[in-house]
Amino acid sequence: MLRPRIVTGLLVALFAGVFAAQVSSCTLDQEGTTVVQTGKACTTDANCNDRLPCTTGVCPAESKVCEYTTQMDGPAPAAAQIASDCQTVACVAGNPVVQDDATDVRNDGNPCTEDVCVAGMPTNDVSPDGATCAQGTKTGTCQAGVCEISCDANNPCDDDLPCTDDFCNPATAKCVYTSLDGVPTPGAPELAGDCKLHLCSNGMDTIINDDADVFVDGNSCTLDVCTDGIPSNPPQAAATPCMVGDTNVCDGNGACVECTEPVHCVNIVEDECTKRNCVANKCVPMYMGQETLASQTEQVPSDCKKVVCNGAGGTTSVNDNADLPVDGNACTKDICTNGTPSNPPEAQNTGCGNGLVCNATGTCVGCNMASQCAGTDDFCKTRTCNNNECGFSYTAAGTDLTMGQIAGDCKILECDGSGNVITSVLQSDVPVDGNQCTQDLCNAQGVPSNPPTGVNSPCNVNGNDACDGSGACKKSLGKTCAAGGECVSTNCVDGVCCNNTCTTTCRACNVAGSVGTCADVPKGTDDGTCTGPTVSCNTGADCDDENGQSCNGGNSCLSGFCADGVCCNTACDAACKACNLTGNVGTCGNIASGQQDNFPSNICTGTNQCDGNGVCKKVPGAPCGGTSECLSGFCVDQVCCSSACGAPCQACTMTKTGSADGMCADVTTNTDPDNDCATDPVSSCDKTGFCAAGACQIYAANTQCAAASCSNGMQSAESKCDGSGTCVAGTTSSCAPYVCDTASCKTSCTSDTDCMSTHYCSSMMCIPKIAAGQACTAAGQCATGFCVDDVCCNSECADICKTCNNAMGTCTNIALNTDDDNPACTGMNTCNGMGACLKEIDAPCMEDSECASNNCTGANLCKP
Repeated sequence: MLRPRIVTGLLVALFAGVFAAQVSSCTLDQEGTTVVQTGKACTTDANCNDRLPCTTGVCPAESKVCEYTTQMDGPAPAAAQIASDCQTVACVAGNPVVQDDATDVRNDGNPCTEDVCVAGMPTNDVSPDGATCAQGTKTGTCQAGVCEISCDANNPCDDDLPCTDDFCNPATAKCVYTSLDGVPTPGAPELAGDCKLHLCSNGMDTIINDDADVFVDGNSCTLDVCTDGIPSNPPQAAATPCMVGDTNVCDGNGACVECTEPVHCVNIVEDECTKRNCVANKCVPMYMGQETLASQTEQVPSDCKKVVCNGAGGTTSVNDNADLPVDGNACTKDICTNGTPSNPPEAQNTGCGNGLVCNATGTCVGCNMASQCAGTDDFCKTRTCNNNECGFSYTAAGTDLTMGQIAGDCKILECDGSGNVITSVLQSDVPVDGNQCTQDLCNAQGVPSNPPTGVNSPCNVNGNDACDGSGACKKSLGKTCAAGGECVSTNCVDGVCCNNTCTTTCRACNVAGSVGTCADVPKGTDDGTCTGPTVSCNTGADCDDENGQSCNGGNSCLSGFCADGVCCNTACDAACKACNLTGNVGTCGNIASGQQDNFPSNICTGTNQCDGNGVCKKVPGAPCGGTSECLSGFCVDQVCCSSACGAPCQACTMTKTGSADGMCADVTTNTDPDNDCATDPVSSCDKTGFCAAGACQIYAANTQCAAASCSNGMQSAESKCDGSGTCVAGTTSSCAPYVCDTASCKTSCTSDTDCMSTHYCSSMMCIPKIAAGQACTAAGQCATGFCVDDVCCNSECADICKTCNNAMGTCTNIALNTDDDNPACTGMNTCNGMGACLKEIDAPCMEDSECASNNCTGANLCKP
C-alpha cells in the first residue's frame, strides 16, 4: 500500500562548540564534587538551568541561591550529543570538549554508500558499481550509487523500514524506495510524558525532543514541563493557590500548606492588638506589645495617659506625656510629668491675644512695660505703662519738630503741648524754585512767590544765557536756534539768534566773524535771493552760474572753469575725463569703461578704450605685453583676451583655435599646442596626450589598466578603464584557507606556508589551527604557536618545573615532589610546586631553602 509523501521541515537541535565559563573565578573539580554558588537567586531548580552539558544546577530550599555541580570527566549527557556528526562531546574539568568519534557515523539509509568518518567529518562515498546491496530482505547490485533490486507482482518490494515508501516500477521492474521526511514514524511506539517523538528523517526512524509531551504528576503544586527533551515537575512558585478558590497555597517546594505569608491567614480576625502571622507554614495569631496604641475609643483625652496593647491580645494603661491637660488659659502651660497633669504660669510678657501680655502670676494684662502698649512714640508724645495700664507723656508747646518740615513753604511744624502737631508762619523759609530768571520770596502771611527778573539778566540753563523778563532763560545774539521763540531778540535767522530780520539779497546772520549780526555772505553761497535755482552769490553780491550749467566760457561760471560745454569744478582736460557725464554733470569724472575719449581729438580712439578709472587701455585682440595694458585685464598668448582663458585645451589666438584673436576658445581637436595634456600611463586611465572639446582626452572604456593578480591571499581579476578617467578594479575573492600562487589561489598544500596563518598543512589540506588545551604534535598546529607536553600551550613554557599538560593549555607549576623531564631537575632534585627545582626527600642539606619541602632537619637531610 502506498503511503502519502509529506515534505516538512525537520527540527534538529545543534550543539554549539564553544561554551562560556560558568564561574570566572572558580576552578571546577575533575571528579564532579565541586559545588559552586553563583549568587543567582532562584525559586525552583528550573531557574538554575545554565544549559551547559557539564554542570548540573539546583535551587536549595535553604539558601534559594543557585548551586552548580560539575559533571565527572567522561562523555557528556546524551542531550549534548549530535547524532551522526562523527564527534563526541566530553566533559573535561567541568568544561565541554569536542572530540573526533569514528564510530558516530552518519547512516544515510542508502546501502550503496560507504558511511564513514574522516578527520571528524561524516562522509557517504558512493559504492563501486556491481557491489552487492540489500534493502530489507531483498538483495541487488549497486549502480551509480543506487541499489537496484528486481521485482514483479509475485516478488514485491519491502525494505523493512517504516520510514520509506516501497514501490515496484512496472516500467523498469525495479524497486523504488522513497524516504518519508517530517512525518511521525508509522507504527513506532509513543510513550506519553517522555518529552520525545518518533519522526522520519532521511528515511530513518529518528527520536527527537518533544517539549509538548509533558509528564503529568497530578500534584497541583508542581509544574508539568519538558526542557530540551527531559521531563520534570518543578514546584509552583510560592504563594500560588493550591486549587482555585482554596485558601491553602503552595510553599514553592511542591507542597500544599496553610500559608507562606500572613496575608494567607484569612481565618484570624485582626484588630489593633492581634495580627495575622505565618510560622512554619501554619497560621498563628501575633499579639502586639505596648508599642502599639489600642483603639481610639478606649483613650481619655488630656489625662497624661494612653491605653496600649499588653502583648496577650488585651490592653493596659501607661503614662503618655504627649496627652497634655489643656486649660484654655493663654498665660499657663499644659504639662504632663510622669503621667501627672499640671498648668504652671507661662513666662512673663508672653503674648495672650488682642495686644495683651501675661504677668508673672499667669494673668492676662494690658502691659508690663511701655513698649507693649498700642500706638507709637513720636516727637510730641511718648507711651507709658503704670500699674499694668497704658498711657502717654506729652512734649512742651512750641517745640519745633526735628523731622517732617517742608523747605520753602514759608511755614514751621511744632508741638501744641497735648501731643498734637501745629503749623506756624516762618518768612525765612523762602520758596527756592531753581529758576535763575525768578526771585524767591515769602510775605507776612506766609505765602511764597517767584516773580521774574529783568530783561537780559544773566542765566545759564541748557546753553541759554539771558533772561527774557518773563521768567524764561533764552539765547543771546549768535546762539544757534530753530525758531525766534528761542531767542531774547525773537529773531532766528540762518539758524542763529540775529539782531534783526536780515532779509537783504546776499546777506546772512551766520557769516563767520559776524555771527548774530546781519552781514554779506561769502562767494558761492546761494541764499535764495539770486534769480533762478542754478546761480549763487559772487563777490560784491553778484549772482553767477553754478557747476553743471551750460556755458561758452569761464567768465559766466562761479568756478571760473567751462569744460565740455558746462561750468565745471576743474579744468577737466586729461584723457578719459569729462564734466558732462550723466548723473554727475558739473563735476569732472571718469568716462565709463569701453567708451572712447575723442576730446582732445584721438586721445583714446582706434583699438583703445577707457577703463572707467580714468585710464586708456587696449581692446581684446590687440597685441599686449602684460595684463595692465588690456581693458579686460587679461593678456593671453600675447594678445588682450576676453577672459583669463587658463583652462587646459583653451587659447586666445586664431592660430591655436581657428577663432578670432582675443576670443577665448577650445584649441583645435587632436592638437595640444600648449602641452596641457602630457601623456599618462594607461594604468591611470587619464590623459592620452591630445585635446578634444576643450578638455584632455582620456582612455576609452574597457581599456586594460591592470592585469589579473593574486597577493596576500586575495585573487583579483584584471582592471579596466571606465571611460571617465578611473581605473575600475576587478572583482576580488579570498583564497582562504590557502594563500596565493604566482598569480592565482593555491588549492592544496605541501607545507604550512601554503596556508593562512590560522591554518596548518595536513594531508595536502589546510586545517584550522588547534586551540589551547587541545592535543598536538607540532607547534605549527597550534593557534598559540606553542606545542608543549603534547598540548597547545599559551606560552613556550620552557622553564624548569613548568608543564602545560592541562585542559586549559596554560603553563603551570609542576606539583610538589614531582620530577621534571628537564635534565636540570633530576637525580636528588625534585620540583617544589612553585616552579623551582630543589632537593628531594632524604637529600643532604644545610638550610630549609635548599629543600623542595622547605624543611632541612638537624640531621642535615630534607624531610617532609
